Parts: sequence; structure tokens; C-alpha cells
Amino acid sequence: MASFDQALAIAPQAAEAHNNRGNLLRELNRPEEALASYDHALAAKPDYAEAFYNRGNALQDLKRPEDALLSYDKALALNPRAANTLYNRGNVLREMQRFAEALNSYDQTLKFKPDHAEALIHRGNVLLDLRRPAEALASFDKALAAKPDSVAALVNRGTALQELRHPMEALANLDQALTIDPVNAEALYNRGNVLRELDRREEAAASYDRALAIKPGYTDALYNRGGVRHELNRGDEAIADFDRLLEIDPDFEYAKRDGVAAATDRLRLAPLSRCGGAPHRRHQSRQTEHRAFWLSRLFRFGRGPALMRAELHPRQTSGGTGAVMERRDLSPRQNPAGLCLGGLPRSRCRLSDRRAAGMS
Repeated sequence: MASFDQALAIAPQAAEAHNNRGNLLRELNRPEEALASYDHALAAKPDYAEAFYNRGNALQDLKRPEDALLSYDKALALNPRAANTLYNRGNVLREMQRFAEALNSYDQTLKFKPDHAEALIHRGNVLLDLRRPAEALASFDKALAAKPDSVAALVNRGTALQELRHPMEALANLDQALTIDPVNAEALYNRGNVLRELDRREEAAASYDRALAIKPGYTDALYNRGGVRHELNRGDEAIADFDRLLEIDPDFEYAKRDGVAAATDRLRLAPLSRCGGAPHRRHQSRQTEHRAFWLSRLFRFGRGPALMRAELHPRQTSGGTGAVMERRDLSPRQNPAGLCLGGLPRSRCRLSDRRAAGMS
């Protein structure tokens, strides 16, 4: 940094020095200062395509995708054949959910650099976004031909195979990825999803365990492990997962919904005795404590008041003398995508390789 500052003190309009200083600042995780350096480079040399490209990268670091896109477009106006600029432009467009435009940008990248493995991987991801898994699979195959040890390509190929209803092949891809990178949390998470789809729930839970040992705050893994634990009748552990998830992300609506389902099931396993004859006082006390615990969980998931209203206004049984809590579906078992708690997982993780560094 000192050498760049010294050079710029002698020649303040040296565009390349400003550009290279910006690159160093980005490496030091100082994107705001890097952006200022690229602006100085462009003030000195307005047609400096590489500075526009690097400026776009800094704006991506700063979570300003619209501005990054403008910078990439200016770089491409000056150098239309720059493969990495087209690739990073595609990444921005995908982040903005402009999938068709992103696909076109990746196709342009591959026109100039057919063996660009990262572009092939991202192209496959966009095709999955567009629900074209067969084409995505072909793109991941080309990525693996260019880069056989790409964990991202193997994991994402597994996702395409899963969407094409080939779970055993998907599992083989994920196991291959884990042979290369045994501590890849996303591969372990997706492996758990495939095993759950195959009704191998104990193995699925173990795979989620491994993912969470590596990445304890992995919310999707917590959610899906909670779901599979619920399916295995391990309600206490399922609720613990949903509780932990809501500590990390209080707005995770599926966790609230499925936490209600699990807590309601646990509550129904320990109903207060309302039939003839008084239960033993100690046993009744334990039942009351147990119900109080699960009611507290339901309050945590935002459904306690509804359940309490049901408790306070029981309906009479048709043939007996006691009253029972009205059975209500306190938690819809279907999510907006039509996936039930006992069915497919909430989401599959896709991996992406890093943004390209150099412009060409």
C-alpha cells in the first residue's frame, strides 16, 4: 500500500496505480476505499474497462447489485469479449432474480471461454431456478468435464438429479463430493434431504447432525432436522431444533408452523384426565407440568392463545360425562409450496464458486 501511495504522490493521475491500489484494498476487505480508488482511476482514464470491471466487483462486495450491473455494462461497452465480466454480470443478474438475462450472460461467457467451469456451474443453477433440471444436469456435466474435482458441480448435479427423481444417483454424487471435501456442510445437508426423501430418516438425521457440527447456525439444516426428528417421534428434540432456529431467525415462519405441529402432538400425548374418578394427585401434577411446558412452547411459536381458548371452551363428548379439548388443526400441515412436514425438505442448497477475479 505504501508503494502505491508513494507512486501516486509523484503521479496523481496514474490510472493503473489507482486501479491496483483498489485491488489491494479489496483483498484487505476495505471495499469502500477500493471503490474510491477505482473512481480515481476512471477520473484519470474514463475508458479504462478493467477499472469499471473492478469497480463492479467492489459494488458487489458492498451489496449494491444495481450499481455493480451498471459498472459491468460500461466495462463491456469498452471490451465486449471479456469473459469474466460477462460471468460476474450473470451473477449479479441472478442475485436480482433476472434469471433469463443471467442465463444469456453465462451463455455469452461460454461463447468466449467454453471451459469456464464456474460459468457452467452458475448456468446450471439458473436453469434450476427456471425449473429446467435436465438442461441444468447437462451444464453440470460440462463443468465436471472442465473441472473434475469441483465440489460445487457435484453437489449441484445432485440437486438436478433429485429434481429429476433420481435420488440414488443424487446420493452417489453427494457422497463423491464428500470424498473430496468431508466437511462440506451444504453437501451433508443435501445428503440428508435425499436420505429423507428415500425414507431413510435415521441416516438423514445423522447427516443433518454432521452438517450442524460444522455449521451450527445452519437454519435450513436445523429446520429439516427438526422435521425428521418429528417424523421419528422424537418430539422433544424436534422442538429443541425449532426453538434454536427461532433464536437465530425469529421470522422463520416454517419453524413456527412446524413447531406448533410438533408441540401440539406432544401436548395431545399427555391430556389432563377429565373422565370419572380422580387421578392420583402426584400423577396429575406431573401431567399438569408436562402440559404447561408444551403450552409454553406453543406460545413461543405464536399459537398459545388459540390453544388456550380451546382449553377454556371445551366441547362435550357425545357419549360421555367428561369434556375434551376440541381437536383443531392448530397448524396447517401444508406449506405454500405444497410440501408437508413429513415429505420433501424445505429447500436444497446449491453451491456457487467464487466471483471471477481477473477481467479477461
